[in-house]
Amino acid sequence: MDSSVKAALALAARTGVHESTPPGNGPDDVRPSSIPPPMPVTKPKTKEAANAFVGGLSGPSKMPEGSIGLSAHACKTGSALAKIPGSVCSTCYALKGMYVLPNTKKAHDRRWEAVDGALKDPQQREHFVGSMAKLMEGKRHFRWHDSGDISSPEHLGLIADVARASPETMHWVPTKEKGFLKEYLRSGGKLQPPISYPLTSTVHKDEPAPPGSHVCPANQQGGKCDGTKHGGVNCRACWNPKVANVSYPWH
Repeated sequence: MDSSVKAALALAARTGVHESTPPGNGPDDVRPSSIPPPMPVTKPKTKEAANAFVGGLSGPSKMPEGSIGLSAHACKTGSALAKIPGSVCSTCYALKGMYVLPNTKKAHDRRWEAVDGALKDPQQREHFVGSMAKLMEGKRHFRWHDSGDISSPEHLGLIADVARASPETMHWVPTKEKGFLKEYLRSGGKLQPPISYPLTSTVHKDEPAPPGSHVCPANQQGGKCDGTKHGGVNCRACWNPKVANVSYPWH
């Protein structure tokens, strides 16, 4: 584990997020023992209005309850890693296939416009947080960025506000932007249930997963988190803040 990740772990420990032994795979394993009251926000009356304001959610087939994707071309660390053969981003799925279709690119642009506006204008931020909270109604598990990544510490803070406004939903925020994460935590920002993120994630190919890792079972169960229809498990390890590392088989 490199020094930047160790620093992130130490900072996270001081803000209530910690490493521990990975728990089981069941979807109920990730629920916090107590759900905090929601941060007061004004929500649109309908999910249709909320969806229009944020640019629409994305529906990757692997995820149990949706996501919100941005362009992977805008990833800062990811774009650098994509140029390194064998790196975790060198064969990025979000730079090919359905993700490069014109309609998908337009959706990425719409969502980024909403995020960028929320980061620049307090009123738009209020609308964005309220709209996302409305869209979280009825969802138990939500992934941020099936493509793309956080763009700044402030972007992470915006996501944390959405999570605080929708505490019934577990929010998974995978990121390669460890620098933004550390800066956010150093500035007093907090990541605590219902927001979660694997403090590290790895990809293993010919070698075994790092010791103590939770190995993603999706490639053995139809490419989905919920593999019960394929004889697998209904896994929610990525949403569990107690899981310190998730390792994904190379694909």
